[in-house]
Amino acid sequence: MCTINKKIKSRNERKKKEWIERGYTLVAEDGFERLSVNSISRLVGKSKSSFYHHFGDLELFKTDLLDYHVKQVNIFSGKISKSDNIYPSLIHVFVEHQSDIFFHKQLRIHRRNPTYKKHIENIFQVYENAVLEQWNIHFNLNHQKLFSKKLNRFISEHFFLSITYEEYTFDWLKNYLNQIFDLIQHMKTV
Repeated sequence: MCTINKKIKSRNERKKKEWIERGYTLVAEDGFERLSVNSISRLVGKSKSSFYHHFGDLELFKTDLLDYHVKQVNIFSGKISKSDNIYPSLIHVFVEHQSDIFFHKQLRIHRRNPTYKKHIENIFQVYENAVLEQWNIHFNLNHQKLFSKKLNRFISEHFFLSITYEEYTFDWLKNYLNQIFDLIQHMKTV
């Protein structure tokens, strides 16, 4: 491929990435209901014809959003794996990846969509593999790995029901983890 073609392809990829990043944030903050060619075109400051040039239609754009989400979750999970503790290290990762968390929440809201449901299951497996070791250490559950895994899934469901964009802060996450810790300690004494 000649240098000119490489430059054109690179420029087109950068332009597409801008559309995808803006659409991703829009879905994270406002949900899939707000995602339309008009809304995303306004956010990017480009014409609808530019959108169609890059993506063809809204469904193909959603596929690109899902692909982007997979990349983001892999980055997120990599940071989780490298965190040396839950507090404060892991909480900082969760705060940093707020858009990824809330995009995933939107997928969960629309989990009746078979594509989203399958995507959720695959993504959760990546997340779970990254977080379980730290989870077990922090909550002293190394000797109860099956219980730990099931509890993590249950708490993940509760977490996505509990979070709001306005309250999602380091302090809120710290308090949430403290409540989980207290719950687990109480369960151990019963």
